Formats: sequence, structure tokens, C-alpha cells
Amino acid sequence: MIKDLSFWKKFIESNLQHNIDYMVEHSIKDFHFKGLNYICFNFSPNLVVRLYIIEPSDPVDTKNVNIHNHLYDSQILVLSGGIVNNVYKMEDGDEYYYSHLTSALCPTNTDKKIKLQRIGKTNLRMENSIKLEAGDTHFQDHTEIHNVENDTTKLTAFMVFEYPTIKKNSMLFSKEDYGNTISTDKAYQRYTKDEIYYLVNDVLSML
Repeated sequence: MIKDLSFWKKFIESNLQHNIDYMVEHSIKDFHFKGLNYICFNFSPNLVVRLYIIEPSDPVDTKNVNIHNHLYDSQILVLSGGIVNNVYKMEDGDEYYYSHLTSALCPTNTDKKIKLQRIGKTNLRMENSIKLEAGDTHFQDHTEIHNVENDTTKLTAFMVFEYPTIKKNSMLFSKEDYGNTISTDKAYQRYTKDEIYYLVNDVLSML
């Protein structure tokens, strides 16, 4: 993993110049909720490369967002701002609802809404809290149960490299009983070229 942020600045600039049509086709604005966005540089069965951008907003307590795991192993590299990656274990601790999750963007999900299949309840205990600042990286095994917190008053940007899918469903752990779906009103919008240029250049100005 190259940690030199000047390399990733050049990488992003090159994609803006040579890969913009692909980025428009595969990127998502307001991914899950307003202000969480990703710019996709590559989407293939063996590797997905994305730039996640969390736009500044009013102060929000992100420590208590829903806890989950992923379908794949991945690597995170923070470019701007900072995140805290909280890692949990299914051991004695707080009680959570526990469900299998199908993404709204799953190709077989024709409803394009998050689907939840309740498994039951379980207990989680926070095992580790990993602070990541610009230039820091973290390998995330598909078994890692986590959530991420950040300072919502500042722009936060990080690269994510996703490796091949390992399992069919990820898991969601929540204090709230969502039933069979989570409301994602006005999420999963698409970008214009101008919108991508504006947002990505905002990140580049901080590198």
C-alpha cells in the first residue's frame, strides 16, 4: 500500500482527466445518507477502488451509527480529516438487533432499498478503537465488525480498496428495530461531470 499522499493526488488528478465518464457512470451521491459520497475509479470482480467523501455538516454524533461488517476484505487510506474505526466482538456487552443486510445497490435487488432479514438479538463489546489520520491505513478483514466516526464539521476523505466478494450477506447490528428495511429517502443519486469535478477538486485542494 502506497501511503505517499502525493501519489494519490496524482492518481485522482489523472482519473479526473482520463476517466471522468467512467466515474460519472459508477459513482454515487448521498450513499446511504445525505453527505456521504463515493467516487468510483474502478469496479471489477477482483478490485474496486473508491474515494469516499463525507461533506461537512452540522455536528452529528457518528459514534453510535449502525454497526456492520462487509462482504469483502478491504484497505482504508485516509487522505483528509480523520476517522475512528471502532471494532466490536460478539461477546458479553450491549444488546443489539442482528440482521443480514442486502445493499440497495446489489444487482439482484430490484427494489433498490436496503433489505434486512432478522436473525435475532446478540451482544457486542467494543474491542478496539483505531484512530486514523491523513496518511494512515487500516486493513479490514471481512469478519471485522465495526463502525466509523468522524468530525462531521470538517470534510473527511479516504480511499477504499475492496477485494473480491467472499460471502453473500453482510450483517447489521442496530439498537433500533428497523424491521425489514432502513429508510434511505433521496439517497443513491448520480453525479454530473461538473459535480464530480467540484467535489473531487475540493479534496485535491487539501492534499
